[in-house]
Amino acid sequence: GQAREVRAVRASRDAAAVGAALAELKRACRSGANVMPALIAACRALATEGEIVAAMVEVFGRYSERAVF
Repeated sequence: GQAREVRAVRASRDAAAVGAALAELKRACRSGANVMPALIAACRALATEGEIVAAMVEVFGRYSERAVF
């Protein structure tokens, strides 16, 4: 299934390249720069969606809408 495929990708990718791409993504987020080039680089390095989201949450936090009644 999908979990097995993600494990296979993680096992075969260049972990250093993923780490560098995620670090660059966080830098772009902190600086207010255009994050799209860093997002594309992270995808090309085979970072998972969860890893990318976690990097962005680390910088921006997680939005939670308040219920208004």
